[in-house]
Amino acid sequence: MNLSRLMQAFALACAAAVPSLAGADAARVEVVYVDPQNFTDVRNGYTQTDSARDFYLAELRRYIEGQAARRLTDGDTLRVTITDVQFAGDYEARRPAVTNVRIIREVTPARIDLSYRLARADGTVLAAGERQLRSTGYPVGVGIDPSDPLRYEKVLLDGWLAETFPQHR
Repeated sequence: MNLSRLMQAFALACAAAVPSLAGADAARVEVVYVDPQNFTDVRNGYTQTDSARDFYLAELRRYIEGQAARRLTDGDTLRVTITDVQFAGDYEARRPAVTNVRIIREVTPARIDLSYRLARADGTVLAAGERQLRSTGYPVGVGIDPSDPLRYEKVLLDGWLAETFPQHR
């Protein structure tokens, strides 16, 4: 079992063993992926696999649900529809032994295309829009965990959440 698969298995086991931080908030935040099989780049090696894509998209969903729920007022609901993802960096054709190493360069920043709709419990729309999130200042990131394979994407999402929902916590 390679290191990448071992990390995936460990993360899934931890997620199953620990109660969700979002808990009841998860119902208030919904993340929908549109045609994820056609996303630009969601993989953990030189070739893309369905299991890697599903694993990473589930991780992004949990992250968005948890982070966004903290910014919502009681009764608010947020729907985030993601139409494309490109992870930071890229896998380059190198020796077979290094096909699962993502090379981070300024020309391959993280990208996430999404639309969102924030509404009150009565259906009143408080905010809505579309965004094309792009990393700036990449690959430098303050306070990012170097062991997190989604560190650049999470920083990108944190910036969007803080900018779009500044009035909340």
